[in-house]
Amino acid sequence: MRAVWWAWSVPFLTACNLGYLTENDGRTDAGGHGDSAQPATDAGSDADAAAMDTGTMDAAATDTGAVDVLDAGWSSWTDGSSSFADLAAVWGSSSGDVWAVGFNTILHWDGSAWSVSPASVGPLNAVWGSSRTDVWAVGEDGAILHYDGTLWLPSDAGAAAMEHGTTWNGVWGSASNDVWVVGEADGGGPIAHWDGTGWSLSTTLDAGLQSVWGASSGAVWAVGSSNTIATYTGGSWQRQPDQVSVPDDFTSVWGSSAQSVWAVSQDGPIVLFDGTSGAWGPATMTGGFNGVWGSGAADVWAVGYGGVVIHYDGSNWSQPVSVTTNGLNGVWGTGPNDVWAVGNGGTILHHP
Repeated sequence: MRAVWWAWSVPFLTACNLGYLTENDGRTDAGGHGDSAQPATDAGSDADAAAMDTGTMDAAATDTGAVDVLDAGWSSWTDGSSSFADLAAVWGSSSGDVWAVGFNTILHWDGSAWSVSPASVGPLNAVWGSSRTDVWAVGEDGAILHYDGTLWLPSDAGAAAMEHGTTWNGVWGSASNDVWVVGEADGGGPIAHWDGTGWSLSTTLDAGLQSVWGASSGAVWAVGSSNTIATYTGGSWQRQPDQVSVPDDFTSVWGSSAQSVWAVSQDGPIVLFDGTSGAWGPATMTGGFNGVWGSGAADVWAVGYGGVVIHYDGSNWSQPVSVTTNGLNGVWGTGPNDVWAVGNGGTILHHP
């Protein structure tokens, strides 16, 4: 399953209250969720039915509480957890339009505050969009949700490819009519495609997949367990020969171009694809990463277990002072001075 561990029961931690998690009807505080080593329980036996209930908010979604959005710079953060559920991924169309998804949770940042999206959802693992009015979120039990600028609704087009029991872990697209989702089911790694009208199952690899990213519609990478790196070129997916020694699963992939693609893993080294040589090679940093993103070749961030945050400046990786012990699962930004990281215990971090 995805590297994100849904977790519970860690004391509420506070720091500087620079932002708040709010609900249109006000705020309630129902206690804390935190960073333990217990996987998620299934949010229900019928995820599609839960996802279609967009008129009311479920019990988890109404548990808002105040969230501490830390905004003191990467080198001087302090711990900041909320009483909200674990968060798995973050993406936005601009600095004033950011989405975070997680355990029974969809949150939105409007530039000044976080709010809970009024939709009942199950565990979600990834989020991506082509614009403010075209956003996708994917997760457990085949859940694929779409936001049209007003509502989050389940995507039922091409239901044959969206089987129950599939866990979708990653989503990325080059345009509104070219979107890929990757995941795991029955030991394999299904890959499905959205063409603007419906979903179709493209292929299933022999290992579970965790993340997908592309430089263009014709150059896409997917990574996952058992050292799996697959590429989409020439209209088909192909698993690449094992070129690096990684003792565990790849968890996330991102690149600044088709010539420079980073993949991070749970226990092994960060690896870099060099488009000139056509080979993957290890970097110096190792271990415990769940997410990678950058604004360019000389500005790359990776986050992971124990609150680790590291930065690549084009030559070297460095590790700023840790500000949280909660696991970090996703990272995204609009540029070098506007980067978000999210994780367990409702942790939301912002740079600078």
